[in-house]
Amino acid sequence: MLSKMSLDAYKSPNDRRLYRLTTLPNGLQVLLIQCQSSDHSHVRGTSQPFDDDSQGDHSSSEKEDLVNARDSVQAAACLTVEVGSFADPPHLQGLAHYVEHMLFMGSAKYPDENAFESYLSLHGGYSNATTDCESTAFVFETNASGFEGALDMFAHFFVSPLLKKDAMDRELCAIDSEFQLAWGNQLSLRDSPAKGNVNVYEALRNFFRQYYTASHMKLVLCSPHDLDALEQWTARSFGAVPSSETAAPSYELHGSPFQALRSHLIKLIPLQDMHAMHMYFSLPPLVVLYKQKPAEYIRYILSHECNQSLLSTLTDAGWATAIVAGISDTDGYESGSYGCQFEVQLTLTIDGLDHWDEIAAHVFAYLNMLKQCPDLPEWIFSEFKASSELAFRFPDEMDPLVACKELSRRMQARYAMPPQDWLQATVFQGAFQQHLVKDLLSSFSAHSVRVVLVSTSFDIEVDDGMTPWNTEPWFGTSFTCDFINPGLVESWHQTHHSSHWPLPNPYIPTDIGYIATPATTTAAPFQVRPNLWVLPDLSYHTPRINACFNVALASVRRSLEAHACALLYCEVANDALRELKYLAQCADMDFDIGLQDGSDLEVVCYGYGQHLGAVVSQIFQTLARGDMDPTRFEAIRNVFVQNLHNKCGHPTDKSRYLRLLVLETTALFELEDICAAVEALTCDRLMSFVRDDMWVGVCFTAFFHGNIDDASADTIFRLAAHPLERLHPLCSPSSCTHRSEVWMPQALALPSSPLGRGVLVRQPSAHVDEVNTSVEIYYQLGKRDVRSYVYANLIQCIMQEPLYSSLRSRDQLGYDLSCCVRHTHGVLGFSVSLVSSAYSASHLAMRVDAFLHGEFPAHLAGLDDDTFERHVAARKAAWTGSRPSTLRAATAEFWAEITSQRLEFHSKSLFLDELNDVTKEECVRRFHDWFVNKPKKMRVHVVGLSHRRTHVPFELTVQEHVAPFLVNDLLGFKSTLNYW
Repeated sequence: MLSKMSLDAYKSPNDRRLYRLTTLPNGLQVLLIQCQSSDHSHVRGTSQPFDDDSQGDHSSSEKEDLVNARDSVQAAACLTVEVGSFADPPHLQGLAHYVEHMLFMGSAKYPDENAFESYLSLHGGYSNATTDCESTAFVFETNASGFEGALDMFAHFFVSPLLKKDAMDRELCAIDSEFQLAWGNQLSLRDSPAKGNVNVYEALRNFFRQYYTASHMKLVLCSPHDLDALEQWTARSFGAVPSSETAAPSYELHGSPFQALRSHLIKLIPLQDMHAMHMYFSLPPLVVLYKQKPAEYIRYILSHECNQSLLSTLTDAGWATAIVAGISDTDGYESGSYGCQFEVQLTLTIDGLDHWDEIAAHVFAYLNMLKQCPDLPEWIFSEFKASSELAFRFPDEMDPLVACKELSRRMQARYAMPPQDWLQATVFQGAFQQHLVKDLLSSFSAHSVRVVLVSTSFDIEVDDGMTPWNTEPWFGTSFTCDFINPGLVESWHQTHHSSHWPLPNPYIPTDIGYIATPATTTAAPFQVRPNLWVLPDLSYHTPRINACFNVALASVRRSLEAHACALLYCEVANDALRELKYLAQCADMDFDIGLQDGSDLEVVCYGYGQHLGAVVSQIFQTLARGDMDPTRFEAIRNVFVQNLHNKCGHPTDKSRYLRLLVLETTALFELEDICAAVEALTCDRLMSFVRDDMWVGVCFTAFFHGNIDDASADTIFRLAAHPLERLHPLCSPSSCTHRSEVWMPQALALPSSPLGRGVLVRQPSAHVDEVNTSVEIYYQLGKRDVRSYVYANLIQCIMQEPLYSSLRSRDQLGYDLSCCVRHTHGVLGFSVSLVSSAYSASHLAMRVDAFLHGEFPAHLAGLDDDTFERHVAARKAAWTGSRPSTLRAATAEFWAEITSQRLEFHSKSLFLDELNDVTKEECVRRFHDWFVNKPKKMRVHVVGLSHRRTHVPFELTVQEHVAPFLVNDLLGFKSTLNYW
């Protein structure tokens, strides 16, 4: 007999979804969510389905389309099992993660290993799973039409998994590639057990039987289907999940592993160029205190960024540039039933690294201030409560998959959260109970703190007579560990440095009102004046407003130094606006400032009408003043140079950078040259550039979207433009259609190559210890028109499953494998990317070539009409009636159309019309034209300097007549390319 209850009485008054909790006879607790048919999610990981990947903090950006990567998904599910890596047997570390992988390898009802992925591919879907310390989550998403079938296949992972012995070695390769300590590897799950005569297969099956029972599981479904249908499907598909009376593993009695330890100092040498200090405090379990969240009170005091705050004190001393404090809850290491770890993380200057003990003293001064205060200020809690209630009252529509994952987490037993609170868990509830904060402060002790210093300046070759350096065996990290001097600890315990309470936040909204939307308002942005666009909200019913500003800087493209000045000035301005940004964020507002497309200063603000004008005005007054604190300048510059160097730290990041350096007209300078130019700047030179050159001949454009009318938008527009107009006249609207007078970014055309030779860009990894190698094969397809765009996405939709099945599941080349459509300033492209620690770049490239030139053409040609039409239907379902899930995501879409001057605000309707006319024959022809017959092709290889395989250049492994043309001088090669 099913038990059920509605949770609609506990949801936000503006949440349009319906919620029902049911419990199956086997004990499986299921939360059913019926979303509106228009609640379709935007691309995960991006807010711009058609133009994406804009980078605000470096010199280049790519308008890159990732709509093929599971956009507009309508239905999702998450099943969480209350067991994780903490349950691994000591002799089989990683077993929980191994089981997670093996469940995807077929079931008794659906025995084909790729049946689930193939089905999802035909219905625009995706699946994944993660193993945390105390739980394991399995997720999938798909379009609504395929949800019932996917749900049944998903259920049988837990009803009757095959756990095939012959698939174990292949999946173990994938686990090894993920390179996560708690997830196991070949040593812990194969080699060591073999030496000890441990039967891993039997241990795996026993683990599943013991823990994967209905009473240990929580399931959440989110779909446009009505709740009764979802309930029927759930009962039919999940009713056979085995039940058990045994309790899930519990770690409450274990306590924190660091709780009783003395204070320690640990030093680490990282791969990336950085200097940081982390202070860790072991706290009791706090998950049950979700209504008051006492750790947030302490976090607020420590991480506040106002004048006379902890950070302000440290920045004035030249020791730190940023602070983050609090408890992370990402993978279970920082928070769980056993306790939690409160972290204070400081980004240091090199001088700050030498004063780490004094920095710690300042931290303890603020903690001691809290401990000694007889009555903690209640207004701080009141601000938390007001902001959280506002966010709850006007929620952003959560992506279905994100909603399923988050709610299934809250349902777990260790949170002790009744169903009535699942939807309100983020809200601060009740009156302030200061004793909870006071009790928690007793755990913030100088006698048990762990201080971790991370810096590339440490030298293991220098013997300073202190603790010797060790090498951690799993990742090869160099570290030292020692007790902190008791005298220093006692001084921290007694410290009473000057410390200050923050002032109340003036930006907390108190007047939330809706504007009257004119009946004639369209569904697309319209121009109030040539450089001002407005769109009152018609869809999201929120009081929020998004304001986007683009300042096209004619002066920035004149030289490398000018470009470096603009980049660094964005950092200086962000530092000057640090307090404003912090206060805005605490009031459910925010803003971002950065350089886009090489020469555009972009400011994007999110907030409410009551204070948006004041925030915008202060931002642009600060930008126009150009004031700089010489004592802060060097620290800001040095940290920014560190961040630039780290931009290409991972092979995939460097691969992207190299590709865009070749393709983009806005990418005029190599990263090393930009770093050198920034390092050479002085405070006086930067001030001179900002005062005399930066604002000359600028073009100013704005877009307002949300709870705003024309008059209010025009008022805030004038507040933003006025400080710049006082410096230099803005380009007149009649002569400046956004950026055309200054600069419009474009993409360069790659040369056609006979026999698919293409060009090869190859460079070593940024770090000598990098074990991964990245290979990307990029095909340039041509100008972005509707028909080409549709066929490119259709090819990607058809390709993704056989690509994964062949190169990932069968060949085990690497865990990180993808294919995607790219859109670079109006030019379509297509990439196949692969990262591997097991195979060389040459081997990876040859396997991708074999797939693209042999396996996939045969697969494409062999598709029957029904399968082809199902792929078309999947793409159509993704585009039909879809809209971004949040106002902010919709704003990003419209803003991309405005800044690119395409103004294609309703592209999806054009794509849908084109889908009605696609044919398999045309799809095959286009694939051969784009990928086989003289393609415009570029390979990008980033070779890991510590890769396990000896590197043999790709051009030496193939016959000379098909070898790619090696590019050694990137900018020289780029100068030979033509515009599209």
